Amino acid sequence: MPERSVVTHSRCVDQPAEEPWRNGQLGVGAAPLEVLYPQTWRWPGGPAIGSALNRHVASWLVQKDLLSADAAHKLVDTLNLDAFVAMAFPGCESDFMRGWIARYTAWLYLADDHVEQAVARDGGLQEVASYLTALERRTERLATHPLAMVLADLSCELLSSVPDTSFARRWRQAHHRYWLLGVLEEGRPATQALQPCLVRKPAVTAVEIYFELAEVATGARLSLEAHDATEMNELRVLGALIDGLFNDALSFERERERRMHSNIVICLCDECAMREEHALRRTIALHNDLVMDFDVLAQALLGGHPAQASELGPYLQAMRHLLVGLAEWQVYSRRYRSCLPVKIVVNGPDVYHPICRAGSFDEATLAEEITRRLKSERAATGAS
Repeated sequence: MPERSVVTHSRCVDQPAEEPWRNGQLGVGAAPLEVLYPQTWRWPGGPAIGSALNRHVASWLVQKDLLSADAAHKLVDTLNLDAFVAMAFPGCESDFMRGWIARYTAWLYLADDHVEQAVARDGGLQEVASYLTALERRTERLATHPLAMVLADLSCELLSSVPDTSFARRWRQAHHRYWLLGVLEEGRPATQALQPCLVRKPAVTAVEIYFELAEVATGARLSLEAHDATEMNELRVLGALIDGLFNDALSFERERERRMHSNIVICLCDECAMREEHALRRTIALHNDLVMDFDVLAQALLGGHPAQASELGPYLQAMRHLLVGLAEWQVYSRRYRSCLPVKIVVNGPDVYHPICRAGSFDEATLAEEITRRLKSERAATGAS
């Protein structure tokens, strides 16, 4: 194995390496959580981060009457949208798309927070329905819902720039999955267990929405046949789960007090009786195995469709750039600030445990297999 290259680490980890995490609250020793990605996943040279998008989005939020000036600057400072676009879409050369992605991302975080409050209050269905209506651009029904009106405007901007008529359908479908299968399901008590959480995780990350945007932002366009191929759908599910596992580990400290069973780490603690350290490390180990599975499945897709390799290859690479970029941004951003010592390392794992086989899984079967493995490990090792 070549020497590992540490790309970045949690900005909150400033204590000496021998010190335990956060005064030992988690009972974890010196070793950091190593999040592994192959060298080929990262944009050569790393992204260039500016500051113009933060200023642009703050002004736009005020112009759209979504936030006051102070609140808008606080939001963009927390998210750091310049870093988000540069890290997640390093191949995007269009100023229009860079600005659009930054505006949409600010909107999505506002809308997500709004729906989370509504879910706690009355289930959130009315708010989600308004967003789905906005995607159909039936704005006559949205006069009293500013967030939905802004989504309608954003969608019109995006779709008018994309000549492919099938993209509008895919754009709507990705949002339907996020809001209906992800966000609304997240608050249901019946789904707050390990396997249902794993089933729901790809939808609730919103990464599938950004996979659709990657085509437009990077110019790595897919034919309808390539986009809808079974193997490509599997890779989108797998990629979204990879991001979800990393986010759950990074968000664990923030979510542990509320005992949020939408977090895989908390599910492992409560359902598999794992100590917090073990649950965190097992979540990251699962993430690292799935990263390797992604490359194995991507190579199988290219090998099985040689005639489409010229269009599949650039899109698969855009997916990789997006996933590692999202991870780096979450560590970099104040939104996900954590005191856990997380290192993003460019290299494959020393030991790899395959989980997925091409043509054999969807969200449900993948969740079932992961749950079976985790529980069988727990039974074999006992309490830890």
